[in-house]
Formats: sequence, C-alpha cells, structure tokens
Amino acid sequence: MTLQLGTTDLRAEARRWVRKKRILYTILGIYGVLSIMWFGIDMADGTESIWFYWPMLGAGIAVAVAAVVLFGVGGMFGVSWERRQIERYLRAWSEERRNT
Repeated sequence: MTLQLGTTDLRAEARRWVRKKRILYTILGIYGVLSIMWFGIDMADGTESIWFYWPMLGAGIAVAVAAVVLFGVGGMFGVSWERRQIERYLRAWSEERRNT
C-alpha cells in the first residue's frame, strides 16, 4: 500500500522546501551581517585583543543547528522520512480497523 503523491501534494512539498530554503538564506544573511559588524567593532576598538571570532563561532553553531532543524542530518528526518512514517501509521491504522 504505497501512497502516491498527487500534484497538490507535490506542489505543497515544493512550497515547503522553498520556504525552508528562504528561512535558511535569511539566517545566513543575518549571520553574515552580524559577522561584519563584530569584525568592524573589533577593529575599531583596537587590534591589541582580537575577539570577533568568538561571537562568530557561537552564531555559526546556531546557524548549523538551524540548518539541521530545517533540513535534517543528511535527510534523516526529511520529507522521505515523513512519508515513510505516514505510510507506516496508515498501514497500522488500516490493519487495526480490519481486526476490529
């Protein structure tokens, strides 16, 4: 019992994918602006103690976490995983209905 994706489902999946990419690109843009700002503040403050890479590192980790949340680790929890879980649930539900 394999579920077929209709054109509506495919279009919704494509919209979701594009929305996730837009969110990630926005986060990356903010990260880039903040990095330039931190660098500028650090250089304006003087070069005797360089610290701008520490907030860049912390924000970079946050960006990586956001990317994993949006797209999954190597697709581990991506769209195909969701589709398999839905199929598994529907299969179990239909078997339960047949047994009762």
